[in-house]
Amino acid sequence: MRQIILIFLPILALAGCASTSNLLGPEGTGDHKDGYYLGRNDAAKQQYWMMQNLQKQPKEPVPQTSYLPVVVGGAETNGVTTVPHTELLRVDQP
Repeated sequence: MRQIILIFLPILALAGCASTSNLLGPEGTGDHKDGYYLGRNDAAKQQYWMMQNLQKQPKEPVPQTSYLPVVVGGAETNGVTTVPHTELLRVDQP
């Protein structure tokens, strides 16, 4: 039993070392390498167009301001009569 383990152990160790020494990066080798570069290029284009669309979006609209006249006063409270006068209320409409 020991002899079998001693025979297979060096074989497995060499096979493991051979497979880890080939570090080529995320694209690897073969036919899928072209697809990797195309996908990376597509991601760059998508990001470019997202930035273009963000810059095209209209800025926040300026609200329209109007003033609403309101008559205040002219009432009697505890024997005191106030003079009616007009106040303007500011109204912002988007």
